[in-house]
Amino acid sequence: LTIMPRREALGMVAHTPLEERDPRPQLFYEGLLRTSVGSTVAERIYFGENHPGVSSDLENATRIACMMVGKFAMSPYACSKKDEKYYASIGESLISVPSGNAMLSMMSIASLEEKVLMGKSREKVAILLGQAFVDNYRLIKANEGLAQEVVERLLEIDEFSGEELDALWE
Repeated sequence: LTIMPRREALGMVAHTPLEERDPRPQLFYEGLLRTSVGSTVAERIYFGENHPGVSSDLENATRIACMMVGKFAMSPYACSKKDEKYYASIGESLISVPSGNAMLSMMSIASLEEKVLMGKSREKVAILLGQAFVDNYRLIKANEGLAQEVVERLLEIDEFSGEELDALWE
């Protein structure tokens, strides 16, 4: 977890699995989705708006949700039709695809994203993104005091990793 510039990002959260595991359960992909949407939620809570820096996070979240729906046949959490509409309305505003030409290695992923987003499964992607957004919002709001401590500490040291990051999660 860092606020130090990395490549195109002004800060980032990177995760490395402790153990290799294949196939991964849906819960793993939901965690990746929530991590990717987290920056967008945090900016809206703390700044009242989003900055362009979240664009790559939203592209990643969209890619993950498309893969969950289009490749792994994973569905959003079960909820009422009313809640589905609510989550979908939030998720639609979060769907983001890369602009310009995709790298050659990304073409199959881009093709999958395009198929999913242009088809009936788009609503599932939007619901997944909306659910991730709402879960993050609730988590951040429920832990605002701790979040403020983390922000202050991060501003002091620029980066959490290793044991200090483990202690933070504790």
